[in-house]
Amino acid sequence: MFHGKAVAVITLLMVVSAARAQDAFSSVGDAGISMGESTISTMQTGLVFESIRRKAGGAKRGSSRGISRVAATTYRSDARVTARVESRYAQYAAGVSPNVGKIVAADMKNFDPAPAWSKVVLPYGLHSGDIADTLAGYYLLNYVIANKQTVNPTRVQVLAFRNRLKTGLARNQKFAAFTDAQKQELSEVLMLNYLYQHKAFSNAVAQNNPAALQKLADIAAKRFRKEMRLDPTKLVLTEKGFDPRS
Repeated sequence: MFHGKAVAVITLLMVVSAARAQDAFSSVGDAGISMGESTISTMQTGLVFESIRRKAGGAKRGSSRGISRVAATTYRSDARVTARVESRYAQYAAGVSPNVGKIVAADMKNFDPAPAWSKVVLPYGLHSGDIADTLAGYYLLNYVIANKQTVNPTRVQVLAFRNRLKTGLARNQKFAAFTDAQKQELSEVLMLNYLYQHKAFSNAVAQNNPAALQKLADIAAKRFRKEMRLDPTKLVLTEKGFDPRS
């Protein structure tokens, strides 16, 4: 999923077997594209990391009272939702710049992002159809980019983070109100974010461009802090998930 010669290109370094799939996604600039953060904030996924913030001295213990039911993180996919996501994503990209909009619109016509994302993350135990898996891949990629990490997380580490995230979402009452269509929409937006952000990062790595890598790291760290209320450069990924860096 992440940086390493044995891992598919969509994540951190270009490898021939995955390059054929990645080629369908054009470069859209150093920063890639990021859409959907306001919805993530609405879900308050930052609550998932309450225990980490407590360890770091940044939060008090919350209460589990008021939890009426456990929310499912899985969803059933609908082709109509996918078509809507791709159309809106292209419109969003056009708002970034007309040229970027044309590039993304062409990508959406020639390539289906969900299968590409699935092929990359499957070795780590992540699957489409579950928003916890999509969020896990998205934030782990941002963590890797923010830290300019050159060592791949292990499958155990990835699944530990995913499981922690899944538990937090299942207990989140705002998330419990999400319909299948809403979960699918956000999930597929994050898949697209993942592919474009990685494309920008893999280009910077391949070109050995320190300035571009630093720019991407700064953007990823800012995004992580905004959405998770934690500094990714002060976290370490372990076999139990994220913990404060000692």
